[in-house]
Amino acid sequence: MFANWKNIFIPLIALLSLCVHTYAQQPKLKFRHINTDKGLSNSTIECIFQDSRGFVWFGTRDGLNRYDGYTMIIYKNQPADSTSISDNYIRHIAEDHDHNLWIATKNGLNRLDIAKNRFTRFKNDPRNNKSLRSNMVNYVYEDRKKQLWVCTNDGGLNLYNPSDGSFTDVKNSLVNNSINCVLEDHKGNFWIGAESGLYQMNRDNQSLYSFQNRNEADRIEANNKIRSIQEDLQGNLWLATESSGVFFFNTSANSFKKFDHKETDPASLGNNMVKALLLDSKGNLWVGTINGGLNLYNAATGGFFRYQNDPEDNASLSQRTISALLEDREGNLWVGTHRGGINFFSPAAEKFSLYRQGVNPSSLSYNDVKAFCEDHEGNIWIGTDGGG
Repeated sequence: MFANWKNIFIPLIALLSLCVHTYAQQPKLKFRHINTDKGLSNSTIECIFQDSRGFVWFGTRDGLNRYDGYTMIIYKNQPADSTSISDNYIRHIAEDHDHNLWIATKNGLNRLDIAKNRFTRFKNDPRNNKSLRSNMVNYVYEDRKKQLWVCTNDGGLNLYNPSDGSFTDVKNSLVNNSINCVLEDHKGNFWIGAESGLYQMNRDNQSLYSFQNRNEADRIEANNKIRSIQEDLQGNLWLATESSGVFFFNTSANSFKKFDHKETDPASLGNNMVKALLLDSKGNLWVGTINGGLNLYNAATGGFFRYQNDPEDNASLSQRTISALLEDREGNLWVGTHRGGINFFSPAAEKFSLYRQGVNPSSLSYNDVKAFCEDHEGNIWIGTDGGG
């Protein structure tokens, strides 16, 4: 219930200029960790979202979490309360133009009225052909026409009708019933990521164009399960697949380029099983993989910088499987993991270098620092209380 996120949340400035074309060396990331000890309902994160008021929401496998930078509010299913969320396994979070939150779960779709703090449930009713086609909801998306699209696991693509709360299913023989994501690009083209691959849809007549098994110039490998679609600053698409790495689709040339894991190449993608994609405000591509950590694309080399869990580094990632990514409006990076909670990177904190006592004999001898002195040669002498 706050108007200015900056006044409540950690006062952080925008992301430093990590330009996708200028990496000479791997940027160093230091993470803070948010886990169950700090109020998170579950350590496996399925999605992260920032709403119009600045709250950051975490969808976990056991509850929906709202975070204001200090405290966590948890929403869970209450069997005796029909206005509670329908299920605790949260798959996706979106917001519509009326600032309602839509929560996709393994057992139904939910609309959260923030003012009343109540959920309205939408579920499949076999007796009603205008109900949601499946209770396994993967993704919710509002396009620029303010139409709400609901992707389901075995009920295809559903279009929400706000006048009566009903749903219309999009039927087409080219695509199977499992839809993972949709995206409207800057030109108004509508893209569908499905278990059977990538499609472009004409929303007027619901006709589909498939990018599987076409001629070589416009072909993506057949049977790729598309998990996420992102549009970059140039209007090209990046596609996350379940087991074939990442595809770059040059929309002007109508051609694809594949980025995958190679055992002998440390600059290749960390793993071909991709869970999350993020194109940040600077145009940087972040890729979250299963067991392959967080990957940052380096366009200058065509390779990736990899970030992994380091048991000896408390500021490293908490886990090697990355399941969700978000850049917030302050330019901070949120990284959700499998069983490792949330990792938070603030570029503003990287303005300061920290020197402290460590196992290295060349580290600072003691952390209680009392005095500094610069000599005529520019050396800095440091006086400690107990370490010489």
